[in-house]
Amino acid sequence: MSYYGSSSDVKGNKPIRPPTVSPENEDGIRTRPGDFPLVAHVVWYRSSSWFKFANLLSVLSIHRFAQPDVIYYHYDVPPPEAADNHQSLYHTWLTEAKERVPNLKYVHHPEWLEKNDSLPAIIQSVLRTSSGGFFFLPNSILLRDVGLVPEMCVFDENLRMGLVSNDCELLNSLETWYSKCQDKSRRSAKCERILEELVPTDKIPRRLDSFGALAVERNLFPDMIMFSTSQMASTARLLYYGSLKPLKIMQAGIRPVAPNLVHYVWFGHLELSFMQMLSVLGSLRIIQAETVYIHADEEPAGPYWRELKADYGPRVRFMRTTPVDTIGGRKVEHIEHKSDYARLLILLKYGGIYMDFDVLPLRSFDHLRYFDAVIGRDVASGIDFDRALQNGLIVAKADAEFIKQFRDAYQKFNASKWNYNSCILPYKIYEKRPDIVHIEESLQYQGFDKFLIPHYETAGFDWTNYYAYHYMTPEPEDFFHFVLDRKSIKTINSTFGEIMRNIVFGSKDIVYDE
Repeated sequence: MSYYGSSSDVKGNKPIRPPTVSPENEDGIRTRPGDFPLVAHVVWYRSSSWFKFANLLSVLSIHRFAQPDVIYYHYDVPPPEAADNHQSLYHTWLTEAKERVPNLKYVHHPEWLEKNDSLPAIIQSVLRTSSGGFFFLPNSILLRDVGLVPEMCVFDENLRMGLVSNDCELLNSLETWYSKCQDKSRRSAKCERILEELVPTDKIPRRLDSFGALAVERNLFPDMIMFSTSQMASTARLLYYGSLKPLKIMQAGIRPVAPNLVHYVWFGHLELSFMQMLSVLGSLRIIQAETVYIHADEEPAGPYWRELKADYGPRVRFMRTTPVDTIGGRKVEHIEHKSDYARLLILLKYGGIYMDFDVLPLRSFDHLRYFDAVIGRDVASGIDFDRALQNGLIVAKADAEFIKQFRDAYQKFNASKWNYNSCILPYKIYEKRPDIVHIEESLQYQGFDKFLIPHYETAGFDWTNYYAYHYMTPEPEDFFHFVLDRKSIKTINSTFGEIMRNIVFGSKDIVYDE
């Protein structure tokens, strides 16, 4: 990457600080010698994308390494509001930028929408209006402390960042210079030569190598920098986590810490269905749970509930639980939100395995109980954005730190965005602290629509690699055109038939009555 600066620059990579800084003006902005304002400008121009992690790193790097009094974020169209889907809800980086950088100020430019100005023209307008300062595009990241001598005139040839004082001659010809630098037919000519056509000889800036920065791909995520040993990852960790060292991961202990208890939660009347009974039966037979607790506000009913109590006695217990009415002072309307919160309180108190009723155990969970907390990704229906976690199956010891933070974060839950509360929120906790939870990639297979129906219809899927199967929609009772019970599942020649028989009969094989 090339940069250009005035003849007063020095060679080498060691940054140089200006000798003095003037007192603040009436706006609280200091200036350097040469009337160079200590402000930074970021230009978000004609972008319809979300404010992403790379954009947050850019702001954090400016705040840390340039140390301006104010960072002005100029935009014509603000980043879009989050819709209730994983990828949109995930990008909360704009909110985090506001929280972490107190001198970040947003400047709306609706007039940009009425014009057809080029990016250089927009940059020129911003810098002229503010009498100069630092300039950055939204994904430009400083790599080290910036110390530049006064009276600067610095731009990289792609206009991703710059440093401009009042007497920057190049600013007058910025649009023409940028256009010619980007002209493919002239790429072989160095941008220094193009300057000779535009700027008086005594004002031509020369190359500056001490302005360490780079443009980062916008599809950058914290999990890409957590453990990497690259220089870029180290700098990004310093900005985001405050440490150059790779982060620690959750390690399994030398003995089980999560008890072999299974918890279900249900609020409202529950006439236990055959499929719900199968889930409990799998917890008893396959997981070999010491006790299965049904946490509900009224005791389950129906023949399958009576059968479980008769066959397993004290290993199946109803525990009366009252759902909360408010969380963090906000009224809770939806029963799903009440259940989501209840499972966290239950795991904090007792520890064990929380499981939704539409989860079917496939093999022992003993290995997972060596971790303080275990959860899987939310990848139902082939979602190509997997930075979300599924709270329908969680393993944890009592008082686990991950569950504590999950519970505490719920104090700010948003009733209109279920996906964020239950799926994105726990992943955000993992991004901050990968040492307090283990993400088990094979914890559960999530069947949904076109990825579930083939398992209802045909065999051949190797489900033995997973700990559990989480079916969603359509539910089995809605798909099969007959009543599901111990008799009807004997001859269902499909993956789902195998899973059901494995729980009931201890084998996936078709059962032929004599």
